[in-house]
This record gives sequence, structure tokens and C-alpha cells, in this order.
Amino acid sequence: PSPLTARSDNKTKAYGQANPALTISYSGFLNADGPNSIVEPTASTTATISSAVGSYAITLSGGSSSNYSIILQNGTLTVGKATLTAKADDKTRVYGQANPVNSISYSGFVNGENVSVITPPLITGPNANNLSSVGSYPITLSGGTAANYSFNYQSGTLTITKAMILATANNQTQSYGQSTPTFTITYTGFVNGETTAAITSLPVATSSGNSLSPVGTYPILVSGGLATNYDFSYAQGLLTITKALLTATAGNQNKIYGQPNPTLTISFSGFVNGDNASVVTTQPIATTAATTTSGAGNYSIIVSGGQSTNYDFAYVLGVLTINKATLIAAADNKSRAFGDPNPPFTISYNGFVNGESASVIDSSPTASTNATLSSPIGFYTIALSGGTDDNYDFSYVTGILTVFSGSAPTVKNFQIELNEDASYILTYQGFFNNFISSPGDMIKEIRIKSLPLNGTLRSGAVLLQVGDRVNASNGQLEDLRYFPNKDYFGPDNFRWTVFNGSFEAAPDAQVLVTIKAVNDAPVLSNIELTPLSYSPADPPKKVSQNVIINDIDDNTIFSAKVIIDQNLSKGDLLALDPTVSQKIKTTFNDGTGELLLTGKDTKANYERALNSIFFSTNVSVNVLEKSISFVVSDSLFASNIVSRKVQITETLPDLLLANSFTPNGDQQNDVWPYDPSINDPELEKLKNYSQVLIDVFDKNGNKVFACDSVDCKWDGKLGGKELPSGPYLYTIDLNNGKRKYQGVVTILR
Repeated sequence: PSPLTARSDNKTKAYGQANPALTISYSGFLNADGPNSIVEPTASTTATISSAVGSYAITLSGGSSSNYSIILQNGTLTVGKATLTAKADDKTRVYGQANPVNSISYSGFVNGENVSVITPPLITGPNANNLSSVGSYPITLSGGTAANYSFNYQSGTLTITKAMILATANNQTQSYGQSTPTFTITYTGFVNGETTAAITSLPVATSSGNSLSPVGTYPILVSGGLATNYDFSYAQGLLTITKALLTATAGNQNKIYGQPNPTLTISFSGFVNGDNASVVTTQPIATTAATTTSGAGNYSIIVSGGQSTNYDFAYVLGVLTINKATLIAAADNKSRAFGDPNPPFTISYNGFVNGESASVIDSSPTASTNATLSSPIGFYTIALSGGTDDNYDFSYVTGILTVFSGSAPTVKNFQIELNEDASYILTYQGFFNNFISSPGDMIKEIRIKSLPLNGTLRSGAVLLQVGDRVNASNGQLEDLRYFPNKDYFGPDNFRWTVFNGSFEAAPDAQVLVTIKAVNDAPVLSNIELTPLSYSPADPPKKVSQNVIINDIDDNTIFSAKVIIDQNLSKGDLLALDPTVSQKIKTTFNDGTGELLLTGKDTKANYERALNSIFFSTNVSVNVLEKSISFVVSDSLFASNIVSRKVQITETLPDLLLANSFTPNGDQQNDVWPYDPSINDPELEKLKNYSQVLIDVFDKNGNKVFACDSVDCKWDGKLGGKELPSGPYLYTIDLNNGKRKYQGVVTILR
């Protein structure tokens, strides 16, 4: 037989595991034989599941074959250490507490074994103490030994969790309407001696209650907060809003004794949040013990009874002051004749209240006067003094003691003097100086007994008649004037008397009037109302032919003035016809336009002179209207002024003429004297003239251009042919010679 080697395969297992299947490997089979071609040997070992770590023989036995000689070779079963997992147990504690005891958990023991079969590993960590911050700290293992185990170490973790802080809102109190107080928080639960400094972000306390919230309680809530080593729990507080204090003050009041009490008022101070009296649920009321009959003095006004949801009340008393009533004590007017004793004085009262009378006066006033038996006629004050009373103040009204004359007065004649056409004011003093009566007697009226023959008497606008009266009071006479007839001078008179309040003086007396003659100013009239028409450079024209001079008391005139008093122009002239009078001399001032006539002469000659004043002016006048005034003077006075307008019928403006032109067709200065195609102000002046004649001559005297209209324009040609350059003589006649121009114009080519 052929040799066949049967070799037991080596095997391994971990301690405590069941033996693996034992297998055999062959070498030497021929002809595609295999294990099935033989009776295989068996493999066995002494190792069991509980065999310790080590090497154990795998023994082959048996086996046979007809074709092979079987050679048996043993193998080895190797028992290796089992893997024992040692895990450091995870631990947890709260920040600030002591570390818990470390421990190890095992997995992987076999055969019912436990930690007693090993030398346990050492525990290292955690590196933390009670001060360590929240976080994870490793727990590690090392150094364990065992015969049948190899160690698989797994670290553990000490987890430090946040400690819990209780944040409690502190209770607060505020009055309604006040600003919300600052909320505060009390903390419990700090460890390691820590304070709020360990909190990264402090919690905040808030409340729905504020300065506008009504009285009540409102929770104070706590929220937020952040800390490395702490979590927060919250406890709410209470904000208690109490009633604000509202001061209700009774308004001080005044009244007069005997009057009803005034309406009692209350003012408030202390409202908040824009509140006013409308928020007071029950309005307080003001009361006082004073009545209509209460005497003068001070009485308390008491406030009570107010209620409000958000306010408590503080009450402030007011004062009702009852002032004394005013009692008017009036001295009754009295009268007596001059020389008689004073009558008894009496007093009338007005102002008693509560049905009272003079009987309630504590001390009645007394009446007195300074008039004596010898006091002159007149009025004397009856004065009151000395009254006192608890409920009345005294207002004194004086009375009048009238001392009148006991007999009729008399009057006497007096004289006045005035100028003609003036008036005379008759005064109280003038009449009083001629009034004879008892001492102190006064004139009450002037009574007219007859009228003047050559004049009138007037009081204001009233023409007085016989029997009329003019009042006098306190030494002043109503307006009384004498007016002489116009232009009258000489004597006059009227009769008068007086009334003193008791008697009319008799017999009556005369006012003897002397009127002195006074010179009257002359009067001018009848000057023409229509304007005088005048064209410049015309012959002189009379200003007026109708002026009349009137002077009722003088037939002589000393001077006159005729003045151009509106729009005086250079060249204006006023002149007198020299044949009027040899006595009247004239001087004309062309700077003022005044013609002065001097020399004493008759009114008639001056009237002829005024109607022989001639006006003229030159062609340069450029105004359309003037005014000429007349005035004359006698020995004392100047007359009124009369005027006549002078209408200038045309203006003859002076022309500015060019002395050369350039007729070359360039549309610049091509014609002379003016170009109608452009807006030339000189051409506008020319249009003021109704008649225009322009002639131009050459140096030999030949007429080369002629025109008789305002549209004249010479183009420097004669018969369509250009004239040579050089000077040409021109003449211009305007309005039939009222203006004339002559000069030289040069053609430039």
C-alpha cells in the first residue's frame, strides 16, 4: 500500500469556549482518492470548556485502508485568554457636590467566574472636585491581571450637572400713579460660597402693573438668566398698588354780612395720570355753620365724604370770611338864610340787611359843618364821622348846607370894547364885578332884558331873545357872545339882570358896547374859469380881462403879485401893459415866475393893471398846462388868491440833427435826417410838428433835396444818381417859422 499521512489540524479557542471541531488533513492520496476512500482515523483531546489557558494535544487514532498505509500525526489545541471587558461606571453629580464613589462593571466572565479570579484594574480619575464647573470628566482603568483573561478597558465619565438656583421676585408696593419701583430678586441655591457674580446674565423681573394701573395686586414675574453652573427656577412676587393721596381743599370764600352763603367750592391736588374730578366716585362736599344771619367773622368750611377707586382723601379746611356790610350814612341836605343859626342835622341810612334798622348800630355817626352865623352865602359840607358797628362798615355821603341870601341883589352898568367884525365873549367875572349882594352870593342866571340895536347876542348857536336866560355854575358862565353887525363900528348896548337862586336883581343894568373901526382886506373875484389857450412862440396874451377888486373900506391898493405857480418853464414871461399907470412899477423874476407890481394907486388902476398882464413863452416849453395866480394888498392885508389855467395847445420840441451820413446801402446810417424804418426818438419829436419844410443845397447853392413832410429821408442822391461826398447846406422850417434850423451835413462814402 501507498503511504498516506493523516495530520490532525491545529486549533485555537478562547478560555471558556467549547472545543472547536477537530479536523484532519491528508497528504498522499492517489488517483483522485479522498477521505471517502479510507476509514478515517478519529481525533480527540483532553481539553474541555473549563480547561485553563494553555496547549493541549489533539491525538489521532484508528483509521484503515487497503490501498494505503496510514501514518498518524498529532495536532495542538491552543486555549487562549478570554476577553474580559472592564468598564469604569459613568457617574453623575450636581455642581458643588462631592464626587460619587467610582466603580467598575465587568462583562465577559465565563464558567460562572467573577471578579474573584482576577486582580482588578486600577481606577484613575475623575480629575474634578466640588469646585469643578459643569462638564464631563473622564474615569480611566489600567493595570488589571488574570490567568485566563485579557482586559478590554472602557473609560467612564463623571458628568457634573448645573445646580438649581431659585430666583424669587421680591414683593413691592407703589402708590397709584407713581413710577413703577425697581424690581429686585432674591436668590437661593448658590454653592461654593458663590453670589450673583457667578451669573453670566441676570434674570429680569417684570410686571403688568405700572403707573397707569388701578389699585390692586399684580404678579411680578421672573424670567431669563444665564449661568455656567446653574439652572434657574422662578418664584413670582407681588406688586401691590395702593391708593394715591388726593387732597381736597375747600376754597376760601367771602361774603357780605346778610347775604346768602356763596357756592362752596373744592379744589383737588394730587391727581395723577391726567385724572380729574370725574374719577372721584363720590364727590366730597363742603359745608359751613355760617348762615345769612351769622355775624361778621371767619367760619370754617369743612370737606368730607369723598370716595374713589384709586385715591384716598386728605381734607383741608377753607375759611368763609363774612365781611361787614356797607351801610351808607348820608347827611341830609339842609338850608338856612344868611345870619340864621344852623338847623338840626339828620342822617338817612341805606344798606341794612336781615330786617335791621338804625337801632342795631353800636355807635351812631355824628353830623357836623364848619358853617357859622357869619359864614357868607354859599354851600357848606355837612360831614359825618364816628360810626362803629360789629356787622357794618360805614360809607359816608356828605350833605350840603345851603346858606342863601335873605334879600334881593342889585346890578350896575359896565362897558366892553371890541374891533369891527370881531366878537366879544362875555364872562362870569365881568358880570360878577357889577353884582352887589350878601357875602358869598353867586350868580345863577344872566337874564336878557333888551337886545342890542347894532349887533346880536348868542349862546352857542342860539340867537338870544329878550327874556332868555344864560346859566352860570361854580363861577363859570355858559357861552355868551356879542356879535356886532358886519362892518359896523360905533356904540351899542343891551340890558341885563341876574338871578341868584332866590331873587332877581332889580332894577336891571346896561352893557355899554364900543366897536372900533378895523381895515378890511381886499377881495379878488370874477376871474375866468375857462383856461387861456396859448401856442409857444405866439404873441403875448392877456391872462385875464375880468378880475374885479373889492375893498369896502379902502380905495387904495399898495401892491400886487402875479405868479406862474404851476409848471414854470425857462422862457416863461409875465409883463404889464406900461400904459395902464405911471404909478405902478413892475419887476419880473424868471427864476420864480413872479411879477411884482408896486406903487400906491387907486383900486380902479390896479384892477386895470391885473387885466393887462400878458403871458408868453418860447418854443422850448414842453408842458401842456400852467397856472397863474393873482393877489393884491392894501396898506395892511393881502387879498384872497384867484387863479387861471393856461392851456399850452402844442409842444415844439428841439431836434437833434446828424451832421453826416453814409449812404452805402449797408442799412446803417444810409439816410438823413431820420430813417423811418427804425425806432428813432428824434423822428418822434419831428412828428409833433404840423408843417415841415426841409431844403438841402450843394456848395454852389443848387437845391439837391426838398421835402415837406415828417417822413423826409434823403439818400444822398439827386434824380437817382449818387451825389459826391462832401458837405451840403440844409435849412429846416417848422410850423411856419416857429422853429428854424440851419447847418451842414456831410456825405461820407
